[in-house]
Amino acid sequence: MPFVLAGCLAGLASLPHCFVMCGPVASCAGAGGPRALGAHQAGRLLAYVAIGAVAGALGAELVWLAADPVVPWIGALAVGGTLLLASHRVARREQGALVPLRVKRAKPSHGWMPFGLGLLTVTFPCASSLGALVLAAASRDALAGAATMAAFAVASAPALIGGAWLAPKLARFGRRGRWVFAGVLAFGALIALLRPLQGAAGTCAP
Repeated sequence: MPFVLAGCLAGLASLPHCFVMCGPVASCAGAGGPRALGAHQAGRLLAYVAIGAVAGALGAELVWLAADPVVPWIGALAVGGTLLLASHRVARREQGALVPLRVKRAKPSHGWMPFGLGLLTVTFPCASSLGALVLAAASRDALAGAATMAAFAVASAPALIGGAWLAPKLARFGRRGRWVFAGVLAFGALIALLRPLQGAAGTCAP
C-alpha cells in the first residue's frame, strides 16, 4: 500500500531527528535492560498503531485534534519530568548502573514505566510523527492508517534503540561518563518542555 510505504520512508527520514529528540527517552526507559527497552518499543508501537487507526477512520479531524495546545503539554510534562528525575539519579549515583532501574526493576512501581513512556511517545510534540499522522489520516481507512503509523514506528525505531545502546557505553567512563549522560537527559528534558512553547509561538506568528 502506498501509504504504508510513505510511512516507512517518513520513519527512515526521521532517524536523525528521532535519535536526538527521543534517544534520551529510550535510554531512560531501556536502563532496566533489553526487556525494559522492548516494553518501551512495544508501548510506542501500540500507541502509534492505535492513533493511526483512529486517524484513518476520522480523516483530517484527528489532525486538528492533535493540534490542540493541551495535547503537546501532556506528553511534554510527562516526558520532561521523567527525564529530569532520571538525570538527577544518574548525577548523584557513585557507581553501578546509570539509572537504578536494573536493581529495582522487580518492584511494581517501575514495571510500568518503560511501557508507559512508550505509550506517551504519541503525545510528544513532534513534527515527524505529526507528518506521519497526516499520511495516516489521508488514507481514510482505519486499517491503512494503523499500518502507516506502524511502518513509521518500526522504521524510526533504530534511532531510539541506538540512543538506548549508547547510554551504557558512557558508564564505562566513570564519573565523567555519568555526568555526560545526566547532561544528555537534562537536555532532552529541556527540549521536551520547550517544544510546546515553540509550537505555540509558531501558531501565534503572523
